[in-house]
Amino acid sequence: MFAKGTVYGEGVRGEGGLDTSRESLERVRDLVMLRLHVKRIPTRAIGIVMNVSHSTVVRRLNSIPPRIRERYEKSEVGGLL
Repeated sequence: MFAKGTVYGEGVRGEGGLDTSRESLERVRDLVMLRLHVKRIPTRAIGIVMNVSHSTVVRRLNSIPPRIRERYEKSEVGGLL
C-alpha cells in the first residue's frame, strides 16, 4: 500500500487476491529454502537467511515429497531465485 507522502503521490493502493494464509507463507518459505539449496548454498547459511535453525532447514527440505520437490526446483520466486 502506498501511504500519503510517498513519491507516488497521495492515496492508497491495495493489492487484491494476495494469499497470506499461514500455509501459503510456509510454502513460499519451503520454496525459497529449496531454491537456495539447489544453488548449493549451505544449509547453515540458509538457516541464517531464513531465521531458523540448521536442523529446521534440513528437516523441512527432507519433508518435501519428491513430486513437489521437482515442481519447486523449477519454480521461481519473483524472478529472484
